[in-house]
Amino acid sequence: MITLKGKQIGILVALVLGLVMLGLPARPGESYRFQPAELGRLITERADQLAPADLAQWIVDQQAGFQAIDIRSAEEFQAGHIPGAVSLPLAELLQPSTLRTLPADKTIVLYGNGQSHAAQAWLVLKAAGVDALVLEGGMNAWSRDVLNPRAPQAGASDDEILRYNQAAATAGFLGGAGAAPAAAAPAARPGAGFKAPLKKKKMKGC
Repeated sequence: MITLKGKQIGILVALVLGLVMLGLPARPGESYRFQPAELGRLITERADQLAPADLAQWIVDQQAGFQAIDIRSAEEFQAGHIPGAVSLPLAELLQPSTLRTLPADKTIVLYGNGQSHAAQAWLVLKAAGVDALVLEGGMNAWSRDVLNPRAPQAGASDDEILRYNQAAATAGFLGGAGAAPAAAAPAARPGAGFKAPLKKKKMKGC
C-alpha cells in the first residue's frame, strides 16, 4: 500500500485538477495554463499561502491590492467573516462565469474553515491566470491567531509582552475579543512594528 504525505497529496491533486481544467473556459482571450512542476514547487515551498497575521496587517493598512473571498456557505459567512471579504461559496466561485469576473488587478485571498478546499480552488484560479493565495489555516487560524491572541506567560520578556499588546490591539481593531494590555510593556496601536508589504506573486505560464 502506498502512503502519501501532505505535500505529495497536494501535488497529486494538482495533477488531477489539471486534467479537469484543460476542458474549462478561462478569461476572455485566454486559455488555461497548467504547469504541474511549477504548481508543485509553489505548494512544496508554501508560496501559495498567506499567514493570518499578514492578512490582518493588510486590512489594518487598508491596502487596496487584494480581495479576500470566503468560500464557505452563505450561512457561515453571515455568522462571522474576515472584514472586507466577499462571500463566494466554492461551487459558485468555480463557475466559469464567476472566474471571468474576478478582478485582474488584485490578489485573491481564498479561505474556508481550514485550507484544503481553498487550496483546491487556488489550483483552478492559478491555472486560469488569476493571482491568488490561500489563507494559511483558514478561518480557524484567523480566529485563533488574530482575533484571540494568546496572552504571554508569567515572566515573559518585554519583547514578548510588546508583541502580545500589538496583537491584542489588532484583534480589537478587527472585531475580535482583543484583550487588556499586559503589564510592564507600552501600549500598542494595531499593527505597530509589523510590516507586510503586499507583493503580488506571479507565476510564469500558469
